[in-house]
Amino acid sequence: MPRWMRISLKIAGILAGIVLIVWIGLAWYISGNKEKLVKTITERLNDRINGDLKMGKVDIVLLRSFPDISVSLQNVSLRDSLWHTHRHDLINAKYIFAEVSLKSVIKGKPDISRLVMEDGNIYLYTDSTDYSNTSVFRKDPDKKKKGDSPDFGNVLLENVKFNIEHEKKFKLFQFDIHELKGKWNHSIGGWEADLDIDMFIKNFCFNSTRGSFMKNQDFKGLIRVKYDEKTKVLSLKDQPIDVGVTPIRFSGNFDFSTKPAGYSIEIASDEMLYKHAIKLMTPPIAKKLNLVDLKNEAEVRALLIGKMKYRDTPWVRVYWKVEKNILVTPAGDIENTSFTGVYDNQLVHTNNHKDDNSYIRVNSMRGDLYGITFYADSLNVVNLIRPVLSGRFRSKFELTKLNNLVNGNTFQMNAGTGQLDVIYKGGLNEEDTTTPSVKGYIQVSNAAFAYVPRNLNFTNCAATIQFAGSDLYFKNVKLKSGTSTLNMTGSILQFMDLYYKNPEKMIIDWHITSPNINLSDFRTFLASRGRNAVAPSNIKVRRVGRFVTRLNTFLDVSNAHLNVKLNKLQYKRFAANNIQANVILGQNNIAIDQIDLQHANGKIKMTGEIATKSASNPFKLKADIAHVNVQELFYAFDNFGQDAILSKNLAGQLSATADIGGNIRSTGEIVPLSLNGECRFHLTNGAIVNFEPFEKIGKILFRKRNLSNVTFEKLENRLYIRGDKIIIPPMQIASSALNVFLEGTYGLSRTGTDINMEIPLRNPRKDELESEVVKQAKSRKGIVLYLEAVSDEDGKVKIKWNTEGKRIDPVY
Repeated sequence: MPRWMRISLKIAGILAGIVLIVWIGLAWYISGNKEKLVKTITERLNDRINGDLKMGKVDIVLLRSFPDISVSLQNVSLRDSLWHTHRHDLINAKYIFAEVSLKSVIKGKPDISRLVMEDGNIYLYTDSTDYSNTSVFRKDPDKKKKGDSPDFGNVLLENVKFNIEHEKKFKLFQFDIHELKGKWNHSIGGWEADLDIDMFIKNFCFNSTRGSFMKNQDFKGLIRVKYDEKTKVLSLKDQPIDVGVTPIRFSGNFDFSTKPAGYSIEIASDEMLYKHAIKLMTPPIAKKLNLVDLKNEAEVRALLIGKMKYRDTPWVRVYWKVEKNILVTPAGDIENTSFTGVYDNQLVHTNNHKDDNSYIRVNSMRGDLYGITFYADSLNVVNLIRPVLSGRFRSKFELTKLNNLVNGNTFQMNAGTGQLDVIYKGGLNEEDTTTPSVKGYIQVSNAAFAYVPRNLNFTNCAATIQFAGSDLYFKNVKLKSGTSTLNMTGSILQFMDLYYKNPEKMIIDWHITSPNINLSDFRTFLASRGRNAVAPSNIKVRRVGRFVTRLNTFLDVSNAHLNVKLNKLQYKRFAANNIQANVILGQNNIAIDQIDLQHANGKIKMTGEIATKSASNPFKLKADIAHVNVQELFYAFDNFGQDAILSKNLAGQLSATADIGGNIRSTGEIVPLSLNGECRFHLTNGAIVNFEPFEKIGKILFRKRNLSNVTFEKLENRLYIRGDKIIIPPMQIASSALNVFLEGTYGLSRTGTDINMEIPLRNPRKDELESEVVKQAKSRKGIVLYLEAVSDEDGKVKIKWNTEGKRIDPVY
């Protein structure tokens, strides 16, 4: 062993021996003066106490804080004079150790250098009269001052419950301290302290009626505190701590120069989950912020500013910065989103820090909602009791991505692009009755889509939808369905009011023009509106179920007024030109206010109504027909659902008025034998060609006359249609072949025909040069036959003699 090392060991041994001798001497001294030392330390503890201090066993512990000594106090309680009223011990501890420095003992003035509390409870209580149990520390003016106040440089708390309650100001702070190591450094201008804390925060209430911040959260970290006696400000430096599972930065200031004292606390984190940040807020704030969530960490900073006064709710500002995150909202998940924002409970700078004066602002937002990328320059939510959202939204997207939103229940988008730029202001709550305001537009181009409830398909579509406050306008709408092309403009006045409150009162006003429309492309409007009963399979889509339901309700119960001008119109055999119409599409019917058109070299005017409830729908129709080619008319309307006389059997120019009802199928055909009503007609320059009943008469009685082509100058009567029958009032057919007077019923089915005929045998050609009066007078001269056309058992019409025949006088 080297010589220097042997010398060092000897010196160390000598010093240790000296320390041991001194410590043994002190131990002997302390043991001999134990009662005196305990009395001195106890007096130091009681020096500033004006209350009831109770202690169990008091002892000197030599080895606990070697080389210092410790005074052990067991079962300690400290109560103020009004304890019997509020029942809160200021201090109640199983063990308190007062460590006394060796130096102070040697000087004869023992001084407590460290206090240790184990398994205890500290409760600082202030009642409604501002009386506090801390008054136990107030100096008794009758006592002589014995020097400076105790200077406890170090404190250790283990398993201690620390509570601060101010009944009048509704303040409540409750901490379960697992361990607190405190070190104080005093100076002329104040003091500084380092507090190494491991505790559980039960309540952190600045206003207990509004709930607690950081409730039920673990709290770990080193807090550095500084107090400036000149400014009377207690400050906490910006320092890292752990709250719950999240590392945060914590700082603050408490200003005791004013009454009530003011405070500001800042909590920040570069990476905090949104749901963890919400747990640090009070329940009212958390409830509002809980409307949304962020799946990944975000940068968060919260600032609390307030006063330690009666029912004070602090001013709270929460800032956040989000980068490429997923925002979970009631409307769906907004993916790949980035934005900054702030929550503030002081929109108007007053002392009102409640929900009605709170707001949320989101800036420079970008995100993908159901695959649709959108941008929001600035979003604001004010009045969190009845929250109102306002902001500008912009997006350019493929229309097919809308299918993720509506799930094919209303529209199935097949192609095209959309561009949106709107400013929105409206309520967020589903039950909010505030009418939203929307300004801006949606542009659609090169679109192809299916309107599912009506099974309609459109291609090559374009439109501009303009929002103007409460009104909605459709501009430059171009649609193509089948062979039909539509050019449209439209409007819905008070759209927002009616959409949310009374959609059944809404009228969509459309102005439609077209070079050509084939009504077969739109015959699904004759059927009831389909409803897709398939529930959305995706939970994200179910979140917008209320929106889709409301849209379906709007489309189902709203009405549309169509002002139509068409060059050409087709429907199966029917063709018309220069059509003008006013039509109302209701939720269960189609009302025809007026239709004017040109058809078969004549004009037709119609009004009516068609129900659209089922596969077979009733309709009513009033028509005014002027100078129409009767053969083309019957051909176009498929002989009006009867086969008594067909288009091929007719010729001439028809004018008529009709008031008819019946049933029409959803496919567009008239239900056979469903017509009821009356028709007054006037046929000029007409002919009945190859009409079987006439030909049968010709074969029996008038073989030399041409009854296959019976012409007449005019033919008029009023016919009554009753389902499977046509009732023919008395009428005359003054034709080229013969004069026929008839009346009766023609059966449209295989039965029901019973027509009485009076047929003079005189040939009308003999009287061609006579006047009308003379013709009528001679028409019944000569032999007159009385015949009857009836249905037989086989459903065929047979002609037989009418032995009870009588004169038939036409009535017009």
